[in-house]
Amino acid sequence: MISYIKGQLIKKTANSVIINANGLGYEVFVPTVLLTRLPSNLTEIELFTYLQVKEDVLQLYGFSTWEEKEFFMLLLGVSGIGPKGALTIMSYGSLEQLQKAIALGDLNFLTKLPGIGKKTAQRLIVELKEKVQTFLPAEVSETISDSPVENDLFAALNALGYQTAEINKILPRLLKENPNADEPTLIKKALQLLAKY
Repeated sequence: MISYIKGQLIKKTANSVIINANGLGYEVFVPTVLLTRLPSNLTEIELFTYLQVKEDVLQLYGFSTWEEKEFFMLLLGVSGIGPKGALTIMSYGSLEQLQKAIALGDLNFLTKLPGIGKKTAQRLIVELKEKVQTFLPAEVSETISDSPVENDLFAALNALGYQTAEINKILPRLLKENPNADEPTLIKKALQLLAKY
């Protein structure tokens, strides 16, 4: 198994890089977000890699951190998601955004990803929700609740651009003062509270 590669970046393509490592040129498929961050050609780079072995194909997939590689491998464990699909998912949004969307059960965010329908998004949530929580930073993990209303509200406010710390300031008070309110009402009241900070 090739799990790490370090060498000179020779060429970028639409979805991969060619790396010269000890005189051998390796093509490594990478997420689009990583491709845009990589330096110009002839610079030394290092990637954590996953080697896909099929009957007639050997393909390398590369990531800038070990955590990204681990998340990629978690995605591969979900029924119906192969390496190309997992790479596509990781090309849209940061690692934290994707993990948070799964942990919070944010179907709206997940179904906007290319090739992800409602059923696949639901499978991602069911199969990975608990697993991704261990990857999330403590301040994010603490926001994940057993309450679907609270999680939906957090996801909606987060999607509107509010930060975790801001949302955490108002959520307990909001839910305590409005125990029977529906989600649209809660969002409206949350925006009013956030406007005061």
